[in-house]
Amino acid sequence: MDPLPAEAFGQKDVERIFCLEPDPPAVDNLNEYILTALREKNLDYLSFFLHHYERILNRRIRSFLIRDGSDQYDPERFLDIKLACRMKILEKLADYDPDAGTSFTTFLYPHISDALLEFRKGEEAWSLSSLTVYKLVRRMAQLYYNSPNPISAFCKQFRCKPETAKAFLNLARGIRNRTTLELTAPDDEEGTGEDVTRDDSWDYPEILSTDFLYKLVRAAFEKLNYREQQLLEKRQCICMDCGCVAPMKTQPGFDRLAEMNGLPPPVWVTEARFLSYSRI
Repeated sequence: MDPLPAEAFGQKDVERIFCLEPDPPAVDNLNEYILTALREKNLDYLSFFLHHYERILNRRIRSFLIRDGSDQYDPERFLDIKLACRMKILEKLADYDPDAGTSFTTFLYPHISDALLEFRKGEEAWSLSSLTVYKLVRRMAQLYYNSPNPISAFCKQFRCKPETAKAFLNLARGIRNRTTLELTAPDDEEGTGEDVTRDDSWDYPEILSTDFLYKLVRAAFEKLNYREQQLLEKRQCICMDCGCVAPMKTQPGFDRLAEMNGLPPPVWVTEARFLSYSRI
């Protein structure tokens, strides 16, 4: 039997994918599952742990999606994030030291934060070299909105040169995705649960107007006639007046653009249709 596609699951389904029936053997402490899994090298006990830990993980994911300005009721994306977190849990199981005196749930807290950020990093328009760099870029973006002098504040916090801070500011401005920025708790802290995010809107005109390439593009755009400008804006999913960016999934194809503006379809579209009809 072929596996069901992700879109076949609803929100309630993806929030219970680790749920076992019947319930796993009862224990007084969730850490007993992990200790047994390590001692017997049996991942069945990790499944027992996930059965109970799933509610906590669901809350972490939902809280992250809310702070990130994302749709918390998108089952496909929720499932992808959840499976990424499961991979992180499996990866960090071997690093857990019970003798350190920390429960596995507490041990996982910063690593789940990293898993969430790694997933979000993969969705960004820009590619960054590492998760550490991505965290610094997000922190700079927070300072950009919250501090009157983000360069100075960044230098003071991370003890770096102004040139380094300016490089991170340019990276933060370069990320065009609509993103709310979350300050991840340090690895040695469990986290306070404090919402350190703020307005998730970007000042697009300011971002674009400070870019040298944008000025060249703007000059070329002004030389086009009205219809050409409209076609270009719709195809690139951007308004050249206010700087607003639409999702790329709304990008119309060339044949659709031609149809919307009463133009003949491009030659390659006509040829493709002819070939498809000739095979019938």
